[in-house]
Amino acid sequence: MRQAARPRGFESHPLRTDLVECSEASMKIFKGTVIKGNRRGSELGYPTLNLAYSGEESGVFIAKVTVRGETFPAAAFADPSRSLLEAHIPGFSGDTYGEEAVIELVEKLRESKKFDSDDELKAAIADDVAKVRRHSVKNL
Repeated sequence: MRQAARPRGFESHPLRTDLVECSEASMKIFKGTVIKGNRRGSELGYPTLNLAYSGEESGVFIAKVTVRGETFPAAAFADPSRSLLEAHIPGFSGDTYGEEAVIELVEKLRESKKFDSDDELKAAIADDVAKVRRHSVKNL
């Protein structure tokens, strides 16, 4: 995979994310404008590209993200309680604020979970990213 720019953390604000299509019950595609989040992912070493989210599914997913005309494998976190869809693209860098992006939720990895420490959260994210990479080698 070609390395591109790594997105920075973002703060959310109310923008609409549209469900583009749903070819299977477990596969959903969302498009919208990249928004700022709270930079939590960046602080943990996993910056995210964020879209406002109006979906109902929550949890961590293997995803595909299309931005700047290229598609990348990603680990995505859908959080309806914060109306936010976050995607970490391994190896991606750069500022994508205000750009259009598409996030396709491909396969659910796990449910949302509260962690007792940053170290536990980072370990879980590292495991999620490793699963994305294994899946990507086979399928993306």
